Amino acid sequence: AEQEITAKIASNHDCVCGLFLVNRLASILARFGRVVGDEVMLLTAERLAQHLPAGVAVFRWSESALIALVDVDPNIAEVTRRFARAASMNLEKNIETQHRFVLVPITLSFTLKRLSGSSSATDTFQELDRFVSVNTGEMMNMLQ
Repeated sequence: AEQEITAKIASNHDCVCGLFLVNRLASILARFGRVVGDEVMLLTAERLAQHLPAGVAVFRWSESALIALVDVDPNIAEVTRRFARAASMNLEKNIETQHRFVLVPITLSFTLKRLSGSSSATDTFQELDRFVSVNTGEMMNMLQ
């Protein structure tokens, strides 16, 4: 993801970076473990890709965040609507515990960052990391 973002900024390509945050992933990890957390992230990435334009790659940004880079068509409002629809999808994960199955709802928060005109990739990374940190309490490896 970092290489893609850096390349888009360097070329001043008109692109929007959407960061999708899986809400309450820390609780899922604490209760069910890292393997289930990874399954939730993979399921979420697959479903996001279905709601975004064809060919858009979804990258894992952090433990609980995914990123998608979408070219801006002439209407930025349409890109924003696509991200909002993707973030509002209904998603659940059926998790098997030792004694029963638990249906866990998965909800997303998101933010958008237009990459054209960004001062630097490092600044963009820090903005994305701040969003994750503020909304999850995750301690991110902030670039200096």
